Amino acid sequence: MGVVSSDALEDTSLAAHDGLAVAVCGRIDNLDDVAARWLTPGMGPISAAKVVLAAFRDSADHAPNLLRGTFSGVVTDGASMRAFRDHIGFGVLHYRQQGTDVYVATEGKQIIAGSGLHREPDLDFLQCLLYERSDDPALCALRGVRRLPQGSILSADATGVRISRFWHPEMLLETVSLRPDELQHRFDDLMTQAVGRVFTGQDVIALSGGIDSPAVAAYAAPEYRRRSGRPLAALSASYPDLPGVDERASVELVARELGLALEVFRPRARPLDGLREWVKRCDGPAPSSFAQPREMYLLARSLGFRTILSGNYAEFVIDVGHAYLVRHLVRARRFRALQRSFETKGLAASLSSGSSDNLGERYSHQRSSTSTTAAVTKTP
Repeated sequence: MGVVSSDALEDTSLAAHDGLAVAVCGRIDNLDDVAARWLTPGMGPISAAKVVLAAFRDSADHAPNLLRGTFSGVVTDGASMRAFRDHIGFGVLHYRQQGTDVYVATEGKQIIAGSGLHREPDLDFLQCLLYERSDDPALCALRGVRRLPQGSILSADATGVRISRFWHPEMLLETVSLRPDELQHRFDDLMTQAVGRVFTGQDVIALSGGIDSPAVAAYAAPEYRRRSGRPLAALSASYPDLPGVDERASVELVARELGLALEVFRPRARPLDGLREWVKRCDGPAPSSFAQPREMYLLARSLGFRTILSGNYAEFVIDVGHAYLVRHLVRARRFRALQRSFETKGLAASLSSGSSDNLGERYSHQRSSTSTTAAVTKTP
């Protein structure tokens, strides 16, 4: 096993002790909390790999579920191996089984190099990508390379390779016992904890004039000032030539109310700028809309920031019309709540027109999404 890290961002680590070796790539946001649980004083500097090693020794395959952040990793005792990827899937991990050998790496190009595989595209992947119809989350743009699904763990030994999920978010729905008057306090605590865990001291929030990133900023700004004694920085794009979509007035209002140190820039990137570079880096198709976020990331790095907070995934929390909610309410026979959900969405639905199974089937084709409140992007 081996890891590579840049001088600017040390986000990889190795550890070996008493018959186990661990490699971790990425950031574990609750590292201190997990370390306090398993590591004892006098064990030297804390690293992600050292903490993961202790977690696996104590909790085996349940260990990744106890971690929070953007990460992937490998654990081996020399005869068997475990490889895992974070809950949401921001950390990436690829693998290939070739005879009795198993290759695992964060990038597809590393699998190609290690296994001697000829580099060529997987046409099945491209077809599924174009038509948005794939039931195989392990498909990869490179033929012969597989991608470990999010929230999953790969087990490899002499008997072969097996993949199982360690995270089952559907089992958490409606499992918290809180009174209505306790919800606001608990939500405030969790959001403050979430933003506080990702702070590095070189942080900026990508701010828009909507409700997603300002909501994250509302919790991040006071916590950042409490910890560092200075205002949280914010970056925002302005489009003066397109007044219909320019959100500068709203952004400036949010920044003023929250005391953010706002930096506004006018995007210059064209839609296809840098596309070839990112296709090469990502070992596959990259969205053509990535040019402008890339411009923001490069600007953030030039200003000295290394972590960007955003509200890119908040819509999965606030949009109650997603298929996973419909399916849950049907299975739980919560028909009154289901009807209220339809009415809120302005949908014409009648529960008497068919059985609950048919209702669930009607929505089973909709895309299911995982929920998170804030995305964290590293700028290496």
